[in-house]
Amino acid sequence: GDTSTDAEAAEGLSITPEGLITTSTTQDSLASLKPQTSSPSNSSDVVVDVTGSTGNVVTWAAEDARARLLELRWLATHERAPAELAGLVAAVELDVVFAAVRRNARASDSESGMGRSWRSRPPVADAGSLTPSANAYRARGAGAREVSRIEELRRSVQASLNKICPESVASIAEKIGEVQVENQEELRQIISLIFKKAVSEPHYIQTYADLVFRLRACYPEFPDEDGGKPITFKALLLNICQDEFDSLPTCMNEKEAAMDPEEAASRKKIKERILANMKFIGHLFLRQMLSARVISSVIKELTLCDDADQAPEEHVIECAVELLMSVGHTLEGMPAGKQAMSQVCGRLLDLKGRKTQSGQGIYRKRIQFAIQDLLDARKAGWARKVFGGVAKTKAEIKLEQERELNPHAYGGEVASGQVVISGQRPGYISARSGPL
Repeated sequence: GDTSTDAEAAEGLSITPEGLITTSTTQDSLASLKPQTSSPSNSSDVVVDVTGSTGNVVTWAAEDARARLLELRWLATHERAPAELAGLVAAVELDVVFAAVRRNARASDSESGMGRSWRSRPPVADAGSLTPSANAYRARGAGAREVSRIEELRRSVQASLNKICPESVASIAEKIGEVQVENQEELRQIISLIFKKAVSEPHYIQTYADLVFRLRACYPEFPDEDGGKPITFKALLLNICQDEFDSLPTCMNEKEAAMDPEEAASRKKIKERILANMKFIGHLFLRQMLSARVISSVIKELTLCDDADQAPEEHVIECAVELLMSVGHTLEGMPAGKQAMSQVCGRLLDLKGRKTQSGQGIYRKRIQFAIQDLLDARKAGWARKVFGGVAKTKAEIKLEQERELNPHAYGGEVASGQVVISGQRPGYISARSGPL
């Protein structure tokens, strides 16, 4: 057969003279394998040196065997093989070949530095030039840098806020309330963390409002540097909410922002934050931490009730609708808020029906539908159907599931969503109009 692969492989290996090829045939049958005059020039002068013979087994040196195999290949393709070669079998001692391969591989690895254990390898030459950054992670322990008190306080409060849920709000409030606060700045840091988490997680707005309600009396008062009223937890919280409200952008052209994806994403985050702030302010009012007078002035300012000729921006109308949906039932039930509610709703109805010179509404359909939903909810006693968006306890989820399974078991139609009263105070808040 074709032995080119074996011959070429043998040529590339550094086989020592002890590398042998064993052929099972007789010494006499090999005598006929003399150099042929018609064979290739590179094998015509080859003389086979037989190193040994035992019975029917003849041993050749590796180089001689290679030359003879090449000659046999030429004979197989050009001439008829002699009858004496019938049944000739050649077997290469593979262990010898593999040993040679391993020797060559080790020699190559020793030159390149590979093939050694990682423990025996020398260190990288430029490892000493690597310098950790200033804010690189460092395990807290021996040799770690000292953490300031403000940073330690922030870490402790942040770790507690990350575990908050409607069922754990009492234990989290107790844990945060046990944090020792020594000055006004530390108290501000705690309130800032709570407010940041609240506006970034609108789903848990009510939970964070319950948290600040429980924390309102846990911290001491601090004297004002300007000689004014003492600084309390409630005062700092309302100041932060006021600062966020004052930073409300006056113009957000969403049509232009839609042309640029990055600008649209940035403005979307801003709008979600200010809407969450409106919702948070509303729930602070429901927990008697804001008065009806403050809420009334806020909704009048948003809808520009004192300037009927001007039309607020669309995102400002969304803020007003979000705040009214959060406080509607409670605010309208109070003497100080009923008049403001009537004035603001009339203003929104007027803005909804305004048209441009081309006959189109000054607001897009989405804003018009939001205003109409608010007016419909007020007409229905602030009852509206919601489809989630509020964190619930396990007990509330279980009751909701039973409410859905009972009609289904009797073949009835399962109602989708849940009817809630918008702006209703929590059950644990007493029905008093003034703040605590």
